[in-house]
Amino acid sequence: MATYDFDNYETGTSTAVNTADDTYITLVQSRRNMPSGWMKYVHPQSWVYFRNDEYKMVVDDDVREPEILAGINKFYLANQTSILPDGVEACLLGSAGTYFYLIVDHNQCVAEHLNNRPLRDWVSGFAEPSTANLIRCRRLYWNFIQRHPCHMTQPRRALTEAIDSVRAYYFDNLMFGQRSTVPFSQTECDNLLRHLEVPQGPTIRETSMVTLVAWILREVYSYRHAEGYGKYTSNQLRARQRTPRGSVYVPSSPSVIASALIRFLMNGPFFGIPQTYLEHVQHASEFRGRLSSLHQSWREYTDRLVREYSDFILISTVLLSATVGLLSVSDIGQMARVCSIMAAFASLGSITTGAFFVWRHQRDTHISTTRTFAYMNNAHRNFFGLPGHALFLSLPPVLLVWSLVGLTIAIVAYALQPVTTSEVNDVASTSVTIVIFFLVMVCTGMAIYVFVKMWNWGSRIWKPKFVPVSRIWADCLSRTRAGEKG
Repeated sequence: MATYDFDNYETGTSTAVNTADDTYITLVQSRRNMPSGWMKYVHPQSWVYFRNDEYKMVVDDDVREPEILAGINKFYLANQTSILPDGVEACLLGSAGTYFYLIVDHNQCVAEHLNNRPLRDWVSGFAEPSTANLIRCRRLYWNFIQRHPCHMTQPRRALTEAIDSVRAYYFDNLMFGQRSTVPFSQTECDNLLRHLEVPQGPTIRETSMVTLVAWILREVYSYRHAEGYGKYTSNQLRARQRTPRGSVYVPSSPSVIASALIRFLMNGPFFGIPQTYLEHVQHASEFRGRLSSLHQSWREYTDRLVREYSDFILISTVLLSATVGLLSVSDIGQMARVCSIMAAFASLGSITTGAFFVWRHQRDTHISTTRTFAYMNNAHRNFFGLPGHALFLSLPPVLLVWSLVGLTIAIVAYALQPVTTSEVNDVASTSVTIVIFFLVMVCTGMAIYVFVKMWNWGSRIWKPKFVPVSRIWADCLSRTRAGEKG
């Protein structure tokens, strides 16, 4: 018979009970074929590590090999770790011949390298360090527990701290959304809380739960170490966050000549369309503190890009059909024919580039995160930078606009053909056509101008002012009377 502790989840007490489960063979720990005093433990991810209760030592190397065991015994003779107090043990890191110790204190949930603090200082107890050093020691401790979770039970306070931290990150996500820099997103916090908020006793015995809590707290203390946890006041922290920090990533910038050429192309032959794509790609590639948010915003941007290109392909196909129909007219003039052919070529270019962009963005962006970040890196670091990349992204709509221009000129040229004839009726009908064309062109130009300025603050959009007739009449009378008196 074997004796185990039974946890009462309602009262939080632990009761010793007898069980006959000692005949059950476990895979997590074993003493079979092991050197005297050593036990083998199997991590949930299938690797093994070893522990000696007498030495109070954990090692990652295979102690079943005589050479490695001899090296470990030699290190133990030089560093008597058995004198460590209860709840404190040493972990031997590195490979044979280059070992160094990590001292692990399970009472205070801290760990420290032996080079930073002599072994004799641990015998007298763990002195209270500074906040920054304590955070670093906690991060080392939870990193150790994540890799060696099988030989210990975890205190309830670790689970409480993990739940409290995840809830705080959930609240931070609610407040700041995508601008939040905490290590877990709102969805991840939901999933973690669902697994953490389960009935537990005074200690955590399940190896998978120990590993999960250790991983969460390692991320928590890594984030606190990076953010200067407990170091700044509220005003100091806000001032520090407002201060721009130098970016390690420095994108390549084009030369002066290349920049001038890009500006000319953007505002000239490309009708300013690349400016929109440049703003969108800059916003989508902006890092706000979490790589998952960056990847998500980039995927949303590429999905929107694919939908736009699909619409452009559809419109270009209709324009190509209309252009081919105009070319099939028997008495079309040379000017109209040339413009129609140019419009057809532009439509074909828009369809080709749009279809290729749709295929590449759908194929590579949704495959892996690595390809997504490779795309962003290449877009920033090409010869012309992001503006040059925006030029290529805007090719489908730009070619579509040129196709519209060519088709419009072809139709106008075809409509002006009867002017050269002597028939009065043809000239009159052509004049009406020209008037209608200019009216449509003016209305279209006004609509484009208004909605180009609509999304900019402080834009001075043309706005007609209608003055009532009564005010005009009263103003004329007052001026007439003033002239008579003069």
